[in-house]
Amino acid sequence: HGGRPSSERETADALLQVLSERSPGAGDHVDGVADLARATAERMGLDPAEAREVALAAKLRDVGTAAVPDEIL
Repeated sequence: HGGRPSSERETADALLQVLSERSPGAGDHVDGVADLARATAERMGLDPAEAREVALAAKLRDVGTAAVPDEIL
């Protein structure tokens, strides 16, 4: 996660773990979206650290769904 402070990295990792446990089969989709987001950021001229931030944001985009019951999703 680039130059993030340890606590931010740990928080992001914990949230990603929750998402992974909530939707075990979604990992490939999440990684694919993150890869596309990073590639788009790079094509837009963002530096590598910023492109990593965009990729992380793409991975975390569905964090709110962890609290939503399956029948609603």
